[in-house]
Amino acid sequence: RCDGRTDCTDHSDETDCPCKDHEFRCGDGRCIDVHRKCDGTADCRDYSDERNCECKDNEFRCSDGTCIDKARRCDRTPDCRDRSDEHGCPVPGCTAAQFKCGDGRCIDIRRKCDDRVDCSDFSDEANCVSEACRADEFRCKSGECIRISGRCDKRRECPDGSDEEDCCTSEEFHCKSGECITKHLRCDGHYHCRDGSDETGCRTCQLDQYVCANAQCIERSKRCDGRFDCTDFSDEADCPPDAGINIRVYPERQTIKQGQEVVFRCRDEGTRRSQVKWTRPDNHPLPPGSTDARGRLTMPNVQPDHGGVYLCRAEGAPGGASGAQKAAFLTVQPCKYPDYCAFFPRTRRH
Repeated sequence: RCDGRTDCTDHSDETDCPCKDHEFRCGDGRCIDVHRKCDGTADCRDYSDERNCECKDNEFRCSDGTCIDKARRCDRTPDCRDRSDEHGCPVPGCTAAQFKCGDGRCIDIRRKCDDRVDCSDFSDEANCVSEACRADEFRCKSGECIRISGRCDKRRECPDGSDEEDCCTSEEFHCKSGECITKHLRCDGHYHCRDGSDETGCRTCQLDQYVCANAQCIERSKRCDGRFDCTDFSDEADCPPDAGINIRVYPERQTIKQGQEVVFRCRDEGTRRSQVKWTRPDNHPLPPGSTDARGRLTMPNVQPDHGGVYLCRAEGAPGGASGAQKAAFLTVQPCKYPDYCAFFPRTRRH
């Protein structure tokens, strides 16, 4: 007991012993040689022999009062118990084996473009072109890969928003605020774009003319005459039916992915209950493999050039009979990766 040698595993035989004149008492009661006080090496288990020391010119004082060699200050390895020797250090340059983030931090070069963000400013995953994205992915302009289903879904997933750029089809109008609307909504007197750009630059027709939904002007007498005169077919939309014929199509508009199947239905809801037939304007044929059975038009494996207008007409109706035909509109979005299109829903109806 108190012989200067630790015999108990918990050091209790050397605790609270009276220290000799040439000894220093540690905070836990142990005694060490006074020459080991403030020698730059902690001999007390609680570091009390290195606290509140007067540091030498070549030493750095830690926040807890201990001293360390100045050469160990800002060497990227904490030497002070409280790590204060690594606080407030200038950002060093990165080595050849490191990548420097935009915020100045250095990370292992192997963590650059590994599809995991390590830099707080995402700079380690920007402009990554060394590896191509998978077939079911879309590469953002900033370099990231996202699910291809996130492309043009009206939700920004790329940090730079490039997944929502150039998404409008030939049947759509591109708003200056970025979104796409169907062309027939352009210049219809109502704002559909967030910035109202769909109603700017619209033409004004004469008083004796009818304004088509796409701003085209036609003679007012051609409105609801049973013939399409507006290139967007809006002159025959919402016309009052005659007493016997009232053709209706369901749905009136569809937007689908390339390679999918689309179905339009048509029937005469007037008192005649006429037989109906599907056609395309200008005698264009229906897509290959199409079937028209009692007003049900089925088109498998549609392609981008199959988009456009489809007409359902009551058979035997006079050429100018109001309500004798109705237009349906189809938009086919090209698929960059055809094999992946099978994962998309069949139709998206408006």
